[in-house]
Parts: sequence; structure tokens; C-alpha cells
Amino acid sequence: MQAGYQYIDFIPFPWNANLTAAEDERTRQEAIHELISTEKTYIDDLLLVVEVFYNPLCSVATDEELSNVFVNWQQLILCNARLFRALYNNSDINSFESVGAVFLEEIDSLIGPYTRFCSAQRQAMVALQDSVSHDFKVKEKECAASPKVGKLPLSTFLLKPMQRITKYPLLIRKILQHTRDNHPDYQSLKDSLARTEYLLTSVNEAVRATTRLESLQRVFDKCCVDLGERVRLNSNTNCLGPRKLVHFGSVYKNKGSKELLAILFTDMLWLSRVDKGRYGNKPIDIDARDFDVIKFEPYRNPFLLNIVFPTENNKNSADLTFAFSYNDRNYSFHCQTAKEASDWVDHLNDAIRNATLLYHSHYKTSLPDPTIAGQATITLRIVEGLELALPPDEKPNSLFVQASLLGHVQKTPVGAPKWDHTVHFVVQDVSNDKINITVFKENQFSPNVSLGKFDLSIQKLLKTGGPGPWNKRLILTDTNSGMVNVCIMLRYNR
Repeated sequence: MQAGYQYIDFIPFPWNANLTAAEDERTRQEAIHELISTEKTYIDDLLLVVEVFYNPLCSVATDEELSNVFVNWQQLILCNARLFRALYNNSDINSFESVGAVFLEEIDSLIGPYTRFCSAQRQAMVALQDSVSHDFKVKEKECAASPKVGKLPLSTFLLKPMQRITKYPLLIRKILQHTRDNHPDYQSLKDSLARTEYLLTSVNEAVRATTRLESLQRVFDKCCVDLGERVRLNSNTNCLGPRKLVHFGSVYKNKGSKELLAILFTDMLWLSRVDKGRYGNKPIDIDARDFDVIKFEPYRNPFLLNIVFPTENNKNSADLTFAFSYNDRNYSFHCQTAKEASDWVDHLNDAIRNATLLYHSHYKTSLPDPTIAGQATITLRIVEGLELALPPDEKPNSLFVQASLLGHVQKTPVGAPKWDHTVHFVVQDVSNDKINITVFKENQFSPNVSLGKFDLSIQKLLKTGGPGPWNKRLILTDTNSGMVNVCIMLRYNR
């Protein structure tokens, strides 16, 4: 984010009411002027945050602190500047004609940036209050003393994006009320009103989803402590994209009446024992204010959906149960009504199907086409990894190497870094082909972590002399330390 975006400050915004127009038209023009003038005021506030807070804080804050607090502030400036310029360029000093058409063309570009910022706004406030450094807090207080911001703290300005999008439907509706049915911009204004309401609904749903995940995170941290990795519910899954909440509710073990809270995400099914206590016998609602009074205890680690298999009784719509197998063990749970059980069957089966397809698509091994001979065949024996830069407190028992050449991908088994695994590739051009070798730490609930890579040039290998085999210690790049021992053989095809 740079102060260079302050070109918007140089745009004048003159306007004179057309006193000769009919009263309804003057009222309409005033409503349009309110939309555009408040848009400029809002952008000025966004830019003021950059000038007064962001730029000075860069001298004391880490990149992580700036990202946690300001999120995608620059994106908001850019998309609203584009909206304002489109509205401004479509007007003259006395009137505004097609504001609806212009607004309709630009409004969808706000959905992504505002969904991202507003869903992270609460965490930005928490970060500003609790997790930033002492130097950050001192500098922020100094910045807030500036008369340019009326001695208001940064937290006040972090609320403005959400406040702005709640005003769009009100401003558009006000213009629409004073626009004739036969006006050329009438239908565009109606459509713009619908899109602004959709924007607000989308953002509110995203905020609600984030709040739910934050509530569940506190429970998850207590109940799932031995997963071998730190799982953040409001983050990316291993390979299925951002984690989303699919379904939740109370279920019961078939061998008893003990209540469990079941939470279905896009990548896993998680269950925990519950002690409602003061919450009472009402159904569990994770959106309820008193959700936190429920005591949760571990039941078992989450079930990864890509290796969950529904069993036959899931097809019986009259049954109160739903069941599945996991790691060669069967699990069965019952619900209080057949409708609840049917909902669980539908949601679980759909989630399993999607997770399985995406997982296998992501991790499928691509072998060379046997009908293409190429110039040579290379055999790569991946022996072991040494001095690998593991994340703190991680054990070296879930590591693998991925090797790729010209879109053909092969992997070692996952385990300790003594793989002793052989892969084969067809070389099309010994002068230019390179094998990409990357070491990964495998995670189950979050993206795999790269521990370094090496691009093995076949041409450079041949220049070392001799017909092979070559025993090489490859020093990994993009990491602090790490090496991989390999043995390489090259056979020319005749």
C-alpha cells in the first residue's frame, strides 16, 4: 500500500443544483449527488488511513502485523476509486443521468474485496488490541493524535468499510424513489439495488461464517490436541481450498444415549462429547450467545473425508441412523428424527464425494506416456534427506519427495527421510530438461509445507563426466538448510 493512490484527492467535485428542473428531478439529482459525494468522502478516509496510520506504522510493524490489521485495505481503495471515477466521469456540473447503469457495471467488483475485509474485521480489531507489539501500539497512538483524523483511533476507521456497504442499498433506494418508471436509468437502478443488497447479504454471511469458525476454534483446540499439526479452522484445507462449514448438529452413539456435537466441514467430520450444564436441553446452536457455556470433551480425532466410506444403511431414508467406515472400522450414530438422519446422510455423502474427487485429482501421479520414447530415460533413486529445516516441534516422520519433469509427477512414500525410492522419467531434450525435486512435510488438515527444492539440470549432470551412475548430494534452495542424496542413471534411447 502506497500513498501514491492519493490521486483521488485531486479530483474536484463541483455541482450546482439545476433550479429550472422539476421538483422531483431536483430531488433525484440531490440523491445522486449524495451517493457520489459520500463515495468521495469515504475514499478520502481510506486514503487518510494510509497516510496517517499505515505509512508511519511500516517503520515499526512486521509484515504479519500489517496484514492482520489492514487486511486488504489497498484493494478497497482500488475498487472504490474505480467506482467513483466511473460515476464522476458520467456526470456534468448540473446533472447525473445513468448512475444506475454505471453502478451496476462496477458493483460486482466490490464483492470479493469486501467479503474478505469484513470477514476479517473482527480479528483485525483483536490483533490491534492484543497481538501487535508494544512499539506498534505506541506508534498507533501517536498517529491517532493527528488532527487530520480528528484524534480518532485506527479502530474507528477499520469500521468504515462495513458501514459503507450498508449504506449503498439505502442510497440507491432513495434515488429510485425519485426516478420515473419510464426513465432510461430506472431498470438499471432497480438492478443496482438488488446487487447492493446481494453484496450486503454476501458480506454478512461471510462474517457469520467467520464468527462461527472462531467459536468452534476454541472448542477444537481443547478437544483435538494430538493431531501433529496446528489446525486453523478458518484457513485452507490440505488440497480442497478454504475450509467451509457444511452441517452441524447433535448426534448420539448407537451403543448409548450420550450426546455428541457433530461438525461437518468440507474436508473432515469432527465429533466431541458435550456437557450442556446451564445450556439446558435445547438443541445446540453454535450461533447462540450462550454457546460458550457448554463444556466439550474429546471424542476422537477428526475423520478425513477422503478416506471415509458411507455404508449401505445410509440409503434407508426411514432409518434414524447414519453410518460409515473409516480405516477399516465401522461407525454408526443415531439422530432424534428420521429427517435429521436423512439430512446427515445427504450432507455427509455429498461432502465425501467432493472431498474424494478433489483429493485424488490433486494427488494423482502422472506417469510418462510409454508410446513416447524421447531422447533418453532417466532413473532417479531418492535415497534420503539430511539436515532438513522442519517446522518447530515437528518430528521427521511425515516427509515425502515430489519429483516432476514436463508435467509428469511422481512421489516417494510418506515417512521418515530415508525413502530409498526409485522413479523414472522420459527425457525429451537432454540439453534443456530439468527435474524439479521438492521435499514436503505432509499435513492432513492444512496445505503441505515445502522444505526446499532443487532443479536438477540434465545437461549440467552430463558435464560432470562419465556415463553414470552419479551419486549426488543436492543442496536445497528456498530454505535455511537441507540436502537430498540421490543416485542417477541416464540411458539413451536408440
